[in-house]
Amino acid sequence: IFGFSDEQERELFLKITAIKGIGGKTSISVLSSLSSDEILKGVLSSDVSIFTRVPGIGKKTAERICFELKNLIPEEILLQTNRADKLLPGQSNTLSTVTEALRSLGFNQGDINSAFGIVRAAYGNDFTGLDEERLIKAALKELQRK
Repeated sequence: IFGFSDEQERELFLKITAIKGIGGKTSISVLSSLSSDEILKGVLSSDVSIFTRVPGIGKKTAERICFELKNLIPEEILLQTNRADKLLPGQSNTLSTVTEALRSLGFNQGDINSAFGIVRAAYGNDFTGLDEERLIKAALKELQRK
């Protein structure tokens, strides 16, 4: 049984498992190590190094995942991801920095995404204005509750 934080994550899981030689365990490993946005950005830019950060995935498997997902994910979704990056570059950098900080503390990507979702719901429109320090504190508060 697999659980997902949102529909996009579930769809990515199904697309990744559709790749020959990739099973559920590897797909969950990818989704636990990388956020949905990181996966989509990696596919859009054909950045294999993003996928090699996942434990158990080497260069050849990363290349196959990157290439196959480019064919499996509709182009509109990839382009939406690219446009979203351009809309809020400051917030994207803040989230990226905070994500790396939390990962270096030993939290996995799934828990971090979940914490960000709770913080985003709590702050509403003010979420985009959070600086790195406040976002880390809020995320750590949520992560400690788990």
